[in-house]
Parts: sequence; C-alpha cells; structure tokens
Amino acid sequence: MKKAMSLLTALLISASAVFAQELGIFNHLSIGVGLLGTDGEGIQVAAPLGNHFQVRGGFTTHALFPVIGTAVLGIPAVKNATNGKVESVNPFRYKLTGLGMEQGNIKIDNLDVEGKFISNNAELLFDFFPFRNAAFHITAGAYFNLNPKGLIQVKGVPTDANGNASFPESMRANARIYGITSDPDGNILLDAQWKNKVVRPYLGIGFGRPVSLKRRVGVNFDLGVAYTGGLRLVSYDYFDDVNKPNTVVLDGNWVDNTLLKNADPDNDKELIDYGNKIKDYTGQVDKYSKFWPVMKLTLFIRLF
Repeated sequence: MKKAMSLLTALLISASAVFAQELGIFNHLSIGVGLLGTDGEGIQVAAPLGNHFQVRGGFTTHALFPVIGTAVLGIPAVKNATNGKVESVNPFRYKLTGLGMEQGNIKIDNLDVEGKFISNNAELLFDFFPFRNAAFHITAGAYFNLNPKGLIQVKGVPTDANGNASFPESMRANARIYGITSDPDGNILLDAQWKNKVVRPYLGIGFGRPVSLKRRVGVNFDLGVAYTGGLRLVSYDYFDDVNKPNTVVLDGNWVDNTLLKNADPDNDKELIDYGNKIKDYTGQVDKYSKFWPVMKLTLFIRLF
C-alpha cells in the first residue's frame, strides 16, 4: 500500500509539472529589486500564469525615504536620554511652546515631540498582458499594511511653562484633557493611520515583462494608485483601562464635542477659530490622502 501511494504521489507531481509546463503556469521565476519609488523600495518575485497573465508578490518599505530626508534636512536622530544611543532611524523632532492648553488642574505650555515614519507593506499583484508579445500590461492587486498602528507614530512629552511634567505620576492615565489622557509614563501618543488599516487595493498600468523569455534581465515600470481610504489622526484615552486604551479620532466631531463643547461665541473667538482650522486641516488631510500614487521602476532577473 505504501509503495502504491508513493507511486501515485510521484505520478501526480509529474503530471502537475507537465501540465504547468504546457500551460506556462509557474514554470519560470524572476526576482526583482525595486528602485526608489513612491511606494518605497523592496523586492518582488514574479511567475507566469499562462500566456497573458503574470503574478507578483513582494515586500516594500520606505526605510530610505526618511533617512534621505533626515540627511538633507539635517534633522537630528532621536536618542535615548539615559544611554545616548539612537532609538530610531528616520525620526523627526519638534518642540511646541506657548500652547496654553488648560483643563481643570492640567496645563500644557510646551510639548516636546519625537516621532518616526514607518511604512512596510506586502504586495500581491496580477499583470494582464492584452497583447501576447507586447510589454504593456494592466495590473490589479493589493498592498497589505504590516504596520497597522500608524504610518507616522508620535510621542509628545507635555510640560508646563516651568518645565514640570503636566501629568505627574499621581495623574498619569487618570486625567483627561479634551478626551485624551497620557499613557502610564506621562506621554501623549499620536498616530497617523490609513483608514484601510490592512488591505489597500491597487490598480494601474505598466510597461515591461517581469518574467521575460527573450532576455534574462529586464525592467518593469508601474504607474497606478492604491486606495487607502484616507488618513486619520488618532490619540488615546487610558482612563478606563491602562492596558487597553480607547482610540480617540482627532477629527471634526472631536473638535465639536471636546475642544468647542463649552466655547462661548463672544468670549472664545480665538479658540473657535483654532478649532475650525483643525477641522479644516483634518478634513483636507482625509480628502487628499484617499489615493496613494504609485510610480516605480523594478529591475528583474529571471532565475529559470
């Protein structure tokens, strides 16, 4: 019985290989290196699915994008205050002074901001070649976000005018200011997140053959858009459970329900104007970030 099963398995594998060879399915394989593009740099593998289709899978990252920006702009790296070691590559730092935010016995005059840009994605793309021997193709597929927590992750250290912590230990994660609390360490966290947290559909066109039978080395150019659903700014409320914070979306509803909830139209004109600017800004960010343009050049080498 074991011999019969082994023989049957071998026959099935052989038949599948012959079948795939005749149909041109997964009978070749190319590996590609993505050069700098709007979706980042990365690697891809590609295989044919018959005469008119090819499939590509890979990984992209924007690791070099912030590093280059840091080098050009001269933005310092975020360092650990204790040991002086760099905690993150591609960070940005900023200091906001004179905020004058006050609610109850909480006052924030200064905010030291440390943040980093994170974009890592898996991708699965299907290329359709309408003309068998032409390089033009239509591509559909998706990007899969590997960092659903946020595209930009920011940590703010709030202090008063004298440099004292706005959230002393006795108040950390227990005092709200405009619906937000600090984390247990006294920091205010802010993330910029794609609304499509995991899957971002992609549609585009391209020129080139990721798997070319005419030459071993080839170039592929992609031009298209990925639907992100928009970008939202969020912070967190640790008041109910320090281990499972509630997400606070910083949009127009947040402005109306917290920042401007008790605003007096006659005496709080500056605050109302500030709140309206926040609503306009967050609305514009959401509106113009729904589609992420993709333009990329990839160098492919056919392995077999």
